[in-house]
Amino acid sequence: VGSTGILKFTKSASNTIQTFAATGDGEWLGSIGFYGSDSSSTISGRSAHIDVIQVGSAGGSTVASKMEFGVSGATKMTILNDGNVGIGTTTPHSATHIERTGNADLLKLRNKAANSGDLAIMRFSVENDPDDRRFKQGIAAERTATYGRGKLHFLNDIVADDGNAVLADVRMTIHSDGNVGIGLTSPSAKL
Repeated sequence: VGSTGILKFTKSASNTIQTFAATGDGEWLGSIGFYGSDSSSTISGRSAHIDVIQVGSAGGSTVASKMEFGVSGATKMTILNDGNVGIGTTTPHSATHIERTGNADLLKLRNKAANSGDLAIMRFSVENDPDDRRFKQGIAAERTATYGRGKLHFLNDIVADDGNAVLADVRMTIHSDGNVGIGLTSPSAKL
């Protein structure tokens, strides 16, 4: 522990104390393992882990690395040195990359509110703004009946301001009965 109160791990390829040699690509820089035990009180296999692995050659003041999180002996999430996060893949190709084999839910979003008119909104922004504003497009699920049934709205805020897309910006709605409304939030016909 240094004077700044930060716990620091340093690994050297030479595996000796205070003697440094460059670490290499693919080398483990650190690992935290979580282990269980069987009925005879002996340690069983690693049940979870957090591993830091070097990516490329070391150079300069930083060493490029990736971090892997695993359970039950397999890596489940990876964070690459470029910030990409992979769930179900160790090679994410976008900011968030989710993979799974077979028919499976890849992402679920839930608003736990249970009242008619409550919304679960996913908004999009193509804007270099660090604040929670200018999310001009979105998809909103609106609860209108029991068991989470309702309408699916596609939002597009066309006003040149700092506002976010809201229900007033509906451009298309799919009602729970299958009716589709373009410019309508309560369509009375199929289209």
